[in-house]
Amino acid sequence: IKETFPPEYTQEQVEAALDELLPYLKGETDAFQIHPELDERARAAARAISTVIDELNLADQVIDRAIGPNLESALDQFSIGGAQLNITPERAREIAHRIAPEEWVNAQINNALGEFVAWLTGDQDTFTVRIRFADRVPAARDEIKALLREAEFTDFLFDTVIGPRLTEAVGRLSALSFG
Repeated sequence: IKETFPPEYTQEQVEAALDELLPYLKGETDAFQIHPELDERARAAARAISTVIDELNLADQVIDRAIGPNLESALDQFSIGGAQLNITPERAREIAHRIAPEEWVNAQINNALGEFVAWLTGDQDTFTVRIRFADRVPAARDEIKALLREAEFTDFLFDTVIGPRLTEAVGRLSALSFG
């Protein structure tokens, strides 16, 4: 709160308010106005919130409590021909940390905060948060490839899809007669 409303600012605002309010209370004027500089206070609040976000390690919590469990759920539902990936919650969190590292999540949170403050202060007419995952696709692809290798999906695919089709094709070839 001190970062958002430092003592000097608060004192200036109270003095200015009293300068306007006292003549009104004495009946010397019919109205009074107070003009706090809320735009700069909102920006200061955003800086303070950003610091608190870093201190609370919010990005790590988002990864562990949101991204990891959603990734685990998505991978549990991934199957090919009945073969499924079995993934533990701990493993899902590890993968989530590699796909969406703390620095990246922090950048997304700070971007959202910046967009909100820009809207709040009138610098922007709308409040839109865009989270771009395009730069995370290579990391996600690598993690999925590693999971498929560990689960020996290549053996599964060969045994259940490729092998039977090859056998069928070879069987048709052996039925060909010559001469």
